[in-house]
Amino acid sequence: MTTGSVPPAVNSRLSPLPPEPADFYNPTASVDTPLDSATEVRRKEEAASRAGIVLEEKNWPPFFPIIHHDIANEIPIHLQKLQYVAFTTLLGLCFGLLWNVIAVTTAWIKLGGAYVLWYRPLYRAFRGIIPAIDLMGDHVLVGVNFLLLWIRAFQHLGHTVYMYFRGSGKATEMKRDAARGALRAAI
Repeated sequence: MTTGSVPPAVNSRLSPLPPEPADFYNPTASVDTPLDSATEVRRKEEAASRAGIVLEEKNWPPFFPIIHHDIANEIPIHLQKLQYVAFTTLLGLCFGLLWNVIAVTTAWIKLGGAYVLWYRPLYRAFRGIIPAIDLMGDHVLVGVNFLLLWIRAFQHLGHTVYMYFRGSGKATEMKRDAARGALRAAI
């Protein structure tokens, strides 16, 4: 016969856990934590300084001090170089992470621009090519025109590549530079 509960541990050295509040699992329940006012914070800082607790003055970064940082006065001389390297590494890491956020944001913006500027027109063009290919089977004149269009497009592409590499004289310039480099290496 079970009652639905676990019998108490008689020889346990652990004390039972306190009961949870009724709204413990309620994510919308508000937590009433009083925040100190500026005068209250100043009063506590003065009390801490009277008690002998050293409050460090925030001095870094100089334009908006948020932390205390004084390697020259607080770190032993033989460890200062190591501490400066560690601090520079930390700054580099922070800069790198900030740069990554900027780069990723820029990439997402450019991706949106790329979609609008070249992907969507290309998609729409290919969406029109499929019906054109279907139409070629029915009408010979449309098929011949379509074929001539593509031949001309590839001809233009080939001419553009040829002019870039051969027509601008870059090939002879590269051969001349290679010959000069070989002559310098021989001397």
